[in-house]
Amino acid sequence: MRFSIIQPILTTAAVVCSLSAVIQPVSVSAENSGLQLSECYVYDEAGVLTSEESVKLDELVYETAVDLQMNICVRLGANKLSSESDAREYAVADYLDRFGDEKETDGIALYLDLYGSYIDDTDYAPHDFIATHGIAQLYFTNGGDDRVSEIFSEMNPHMKRGEEDPYTAVQIFCQKLKTYYEEGIPKHYYVYDNEYDQYLYLDDATNQVVWSDSKPAYAARKQTLIAFGISFLVGLVVALVAMGIIHSHYRFKSKPSARIYIPSGKVQYGAKQDQFLTRHVSRVKVESEHSSSGGHSSSGSSSGGFGGGGNSR
Repeated sequence: MRFSIIQPILTTAAVVCSLSAVIQPVSVSAENSGLQLSECYVYDEAGVLTSEESVKLDELVYETAVDLQMNICVRLGANKLSSESDAREYAVADYLDRFGDEKETDGIALYLDLYGSYIDDTDYAPHDFIATHGIAQLYFTNGGDDRVSEIFSEMNPHMKRGEEDPYTAVQIFCQKLKTYYEEGIPKHYYVYDNEYDQYLYLDDATNQVVWSDSKPAYAARKQTLIAFGISFLVGLVVALVAMGIIHSHYRFKSKPSARIYIPSGKVQYGAKQDQFLTRHVSRVKVESEHSSSGGHSSSGSSSGGFGGGGNSR
């Protein structure tokens, strides 16, 4: 008898524990970041670096990967490209070839298009790309605070057509990676990854980066407020339209004169004049929407498991 009562309780507890394990987001730590330092180097496909420059950049990329605990690779490409999407394909392929396609792999792949320099053609329009994977998508953002675009804006002055200096550009790239990593993940920034159909974000409660099937709570709250605001505006418009229709239906055909309320011949009229000696004007400061403060949610996008962004020169 005692066993028959306890058994359903134990079964129910086991089911609840199993469901909670499924529902809870999965934490991402540096231990399973898939770091492969032996693959963190510069591939000078275009042959534009000297031997000394190549060695120094390899060391820099390696050290940066160690500091960030993320995979980093750079390719100075010698392939003729027609668009940023071509550059993205090379960057993604380079990352996958070196570090694999594991979900937990964190890292960055930079593809710099040196085809024009390789064939000495100053009319060629180059295309570059920074591909981010895993946690790197949160540090090197492509939405809201667009850090990927900022990295390219720092590199571009050293990559002018006919005057390319990839050695300096890659140095700047590594320095900017360290800077943004030290600044941390922007507040309330999250990424939707269509490869895994999940959201990646920094959880406020645990301060851990997590994968989840649902949006973070702060993004959900923002959507609720937006939906409420839209509903309020729609309701207000409907109410104003209804009031206009009612007013139009019941208004008088012609405006009555006040004379109909005054007995004829029994009223004397007088004149009175008000003279204002001073003028007083009240001024009220109207705050600009830009002066207000408050939290916000920003988001980025990830396609095929990779975020990042392109650059055309």
